[in-house]
Amino acid sequence: MLGLLALCLAGPTAVRAQSKPKADSTVYTYVEKMPQFGKEPADLLTYIGKNIKYPAAAIMDRAQGTVFVGFTVGLTGQVEDVHIVKTAHPSLDAAALQMVRSMPAWEPGIQGGKPARVAYTVPVTFRFGQGTKDTQLPPPTNAEFAGSAEELHTLLNAPPYPEAARKAGASGKAVVVFEVSKTGQILNPHALTPLSETEQSFMHQKSQVPPLHPALLAAAEAQIGCMRAWKPATTSGSSVASFVMLPVTYRLAATPAPDTVYAVTDQLPEFPGGIEAMTGQLARSIQYPKEARQEQAEGEVLLYFVVNKLGKVEQAEVLRSVHPAIDAEALRVIKTLPAFAPAMHHGHPAKVAFLLPLPFVLPSASVINQPTRFAPALSKKFVYPTEALRLGIQGKVFLDFSFDSTGYVHNVRVTNGLHPLLDAEAVAALEHMAPVSRARALQLNGQSFSVPISFKLPANADRLLVERYANEGLQPAAAFKPAEYPGGPAALQAFLAAASYPAMARAQQVSGRIFMTLTIDEAGWVKKIEPFHSSLAAATTTAAKARTDALNMLYEAARQYLMEMPQWKPALWNGKAFASTITVPLTYSMLPPSTPEPVVYTYADEMPVPAAPSVAAASSHRLMYPEAALRARAEGIVWVYFVVDEQGQVVQPAIISSPHPSLEAEALKLIGGLRKYTPGRHGGKPVKVAVVTPVPFTIR
Repeated sequence: MLGLLALCLAGPTAVRAQSKPKADSTVYTYVEKMPQFGKEPADLLTYIGKNIKYPAAAIMDRAQGTVFVGFTVGLTGQVEDVHIVKTAHPSLDAAALQMVRSMPAWEPGIQGGKPARVAYTVPVTFRFGQGTKDTQLPPPTNAEFAGSAEELHTLLNAPPYPEAARKAGASGKAVVVFEVSKTGQILNPHALTPLSETEQSFMHQKSQVPPLHPALLAAAEAQIGCMRAWKPATTSGSSVASFVMLPVTYRLAATPAPDTVYAVTDQLPEFPGGIEAMTGQLARSIQYPKEARQEQAEGEVLLYFVVNKLGKVEQAEVLRSVHPAIDAEALRVIKTLPAFAPAMHHGHPAKVAFLLPLPFVLPSASVINQPTRFAPALSKKFVYPTEALRLGIQGKVFLDFSFDSTGYVHNVRVTNGLHPLLDAEAVAALEHMAPVSRARALQLNGQSFSVPISFKLPANADRLLVERYANEGLQPAAAFKPAEYPGGPAALQAFLAAASYPAMARAQQVSGRIFMTLTIDEAGWVKKIEPFHSSLAAATTTAAKARTDALNMLYEAARQYLMEMPQWKPALWNGKAFASTITVPLTYSMLPPSTPEPVVYTYADEMPVPAAPSVAAASSHRLMYPEAALRARAEGIVWVYFVVDEQGQVVQPAIISSPHPSLEAEALKLIGGLRKYTPGRHGGKPVKVAVVTPVPFTIR
């Protein structure tokens, strides 16, 4: 068959890139002198073949396949950090791990004249009849074209040319993947297309191969779909479904190629030592390009090449590109392969074409929590919520998420939000992101990721807001309705004031105001409670551990108390209920108040509206970056609490949290300099309303 060598190479290709540069702990992908097992390159494969034991459980399950085992060759040549890179069957995995762990010492790698730790991966192949007592089982076979080699050659190299592509001058090789069912039927042929914008962004790819004309892709799928039935693949003597990948070539020139290049022959080319030896040769030869590693580029290069009549590689080209440096390295290593035993057809040497997916994969540690990977894919998908425009809110929403086995984003969770509508917009943008490929999904499944999604107010925010309300036929106060506590804001304040003061916190003199963020679902129930930030202070004589215990008890007591809240009226956007968050303050004072606390509303029918400039607009023009913060390279968000009174004045400003003490005074100065607000109103009357707002500091 055509060389569908789906080699999930590891070795220096798919193993760990350089880790954090700690003394004596750096693990390299490539060093000046690579580690060596034994005296000859073939000694490793010989050792594996002689020492692997086929597990009885795998024989009973008829399990076979290749297990890829990753490990580190240590400073003295010992094998460390043995783990499974690609699994085949639980018992086969265990046998492969045991074999690798029992390896004798290697000759260690050398970097800068000193021994160095180097990551490595080896394929361990289990096949019936090799190391098993069950020699009666026939070996597995691949799916085979039922016609002649000449018929398949004509089908792949002289297909009907779509007129639209001919007029456009389009040509090229369309790679089609299809399933051969266990009855030999051709199912679901689909032409490979460039990766989605999302996936290219995620893997920092810079594809150099332009996409084929759509007419060629459609024609190639139709050409494969009309093939006669194949002979299905077999395992343990039984027919099984399998996948095949073939190139359909479209040439504008009328003259055929001078030499026939077959997809199948009577006898295919054979690499010295077999597929496993070829895998090892490529793994030892590949050097992850420095430029690609610095840019965190990774992915699977799809190569096309021909093994000629002398067994040498020729006509190598990239059909699916990843990055210029990675493409060049893939072509380099394939051209340096030693000669194959050439193919034979009708008793004569023949040329045979191969497709080789060659993966370049950075270590998982460099994939996890790389927010910049998603920024380009997400930046075009935001719609700035109207109410957030009105309130002048901007900043970052931090999300955690993972991928499911089909490549789609799921389990999206807001870890640090800005505003319910901005949070919801960020979640929606991430959830509607195009899926990654199935192969990539299997690699990422079970891993957690974090990404910050930035919302920046447009320069024409005021004009855009007027246009939004005009188009939607809404008044500002009618667009968004916050969740409402039963009995109103005054009842909520009374509920918060009744929270009990834990005895341990009182004994440790922990007092002040804490803020808790409530998540209220579409039905109005409080589903989640998390600490926002606190302005608590403890006496200087309090032991650190006792203070920590008191703080934790205070937060836990507040959380349990807030869970007893009754059902709220849910938040509304254009009349539709949606989940929202609200931050509420709880005050713990050592002394009872001398006078009744005035009612400060956490929410109101009409929230205060800042007169120009808003906090966000003012921060971009008025902030003076403190020298101490500049020296410390401190940046981030200072969260400020203040009250807008019945006259619209900003009173009682206080810092909730900040990334650096020197930023706090500048943030308070900014808040104190804001112009008068349009006061909040509830029940038709002006009221005091508490506001929690971010003041962003960014070093430019």
